[in-house]
Amino acid sequence: VRARFDQVLGLDARLAELARGSGRARLVLGEFLEALASQGGHHDLGFSSLEAYARERAGRSGRWAVESRTLARRLVELPVLRAALASGALGWCMTELVARHATPETEADLVALALRSTVRQMRQHFAEGAGAGAESQMSACSDDDDEEEESCTLSLSLSQQDAWLLEWTRRFAEHVG
Repeated sequence: VRARFDQVLGLDARLAELARGSGRARLVLGEFLEALASQGGHHDLGFSSLEAYARERAGRSGRWAVESRTLARRLVELPVLRAALASGALGWCMTELVARHATPETEADLVALALRSTVRQMRQHFAEGAGAGAESQMSACSDDDDEEEESCTLSLSLSQQDAWLLEWTRRFAEHVG
């Protein structure tokens, strides 16, 4: 029985190591997708959207691309959290959760807590209100014109036809503007 448990521990260690590597790889892919999207490079390459580019070039879903870009963009202002993901100290799910609640002022403490917690424990920590202030700062758009404008992500569920119409309307508005 002990030999079997040792084998299970070995498999667990190897799986965790591979998962940490995939988190690092996804971060880098997200950063490159963000850079490509910010330049409109996917259009230059003939793709209608970045999601179409991700499906064709990376074999990943559009949702995967959006989530990867979003986290990469958030981590620009959270270097401690980015380093924890890049080093493999934190996994993708934990990093995504902490990024939703962290600010540059709170990230070091949240990373320290995340390093000794499970995702479930961190969700409970945030649900109990410990990170409510950070969450509202992270997810709310600023209505105050005097402040620097915050960005938000809008996700829509559309039929393929509606998605094409929306994309062509966006292109037309860019052209006219």
